[in-house]
Amino acid sequence: MKFKSRKDLLNTSIIILTIIFLITIVPFIWLDSDIVPTEKFIGSFVIILISAFLAWIYLGTIYTLTDEEIKIKSGPIKFKIKIENISEIIVNTTLWVGWKPATALNGIIIKYNRFDEIYISPNTNELFVKEIIKKKSHIKVTYKK
Repeated sequence: MKFKSRKDLLNTSIIILTIIFLITIVPFIWLDSDIVPTEKFIGSFVIILISAFLAWIYLGTIYTLTDEEIKIKSGPIKFKIKIENISEIIVNTTLWVGWKPATALNGIIIKYNRFDEIYISPNTNELFVKEIIKKKSHIKVTYKK
């Protein structure tokens, strides 16, 4: 089962404003007469590449739940977590430090292996947790307010 990443106003604003800011720098690079044309091209290329990378992550974050694992794809980054290794799921919270292939707040923290955790933001937290519990019923689930 596939779950798209939920997008909230805060993360959407941050991504869009960052991309707009980066793209608006490009004309100023080309208008500056002190910069060599090769440097103008390289600088513009890097800025456009970074903007495309941010857009790819924002638009291309998806979570696929199979019988054995959760497949996480966030732009070019791919990751798998075996469901049997999940020990706890914390719902309706946000992880401020750590790996966050997510595009919204109030998502899910998945604790797996011994000390690993990851934050995701599926479209519907409840349905995502319900589907995982179907596959491994003894996972501890904690709901935050």
